Amino acid sequence: LQDLLQSTPTPESLNDAIEGLFMVGIDVARLRRVIEGETVNMKGKLRAHRLDVKLDHALAVYVYTLSDPKVHAAVNLELSSRERKSDGGVSCKLMACLPFIRFLDVALCSLPECLRFNGIAYRGVKWVFPSLKKHNVA
Repeated sequence: LQDLLQSTPTPESLNDAIEGLFMVGIDVARLRRVIEGETVNMKGKLRAHRLDVKLDHALAVYVYTLSDPKVHAAVNLELSSRERKSDGGVSCKLMACLPFIRFLDVALCSLPECLRFNGIAYRGVKWVFPSLKKHNVA
């Protein structure tokens, strides 16, 4: 799977990357409207925090974390599905997800060091800390 991901061409835009997600139940037209609605807000955040991150890359991370539509759930289901292998290759649904997975992978790798976290991340914790620097786990 890693080789397949690496050999998948990186889409030129987030719009191109999400095109095939309809195969896994994502309403792509609706997702495009969500992205369009977040674009101005994301531009402001990147500018305010002086982050050197491509807008489409920031939006790809945002899209993956959405609770509606649940892009992460649809993509992860295909990545972990027993049916992901098909006739010596991978399923059509997983192939449809690969452009988005590849784009997200490139987006995450391009994040500046200040946005990277190495360690244990707990899911479902309903508390947001002001910053990693101000959070004392002791």
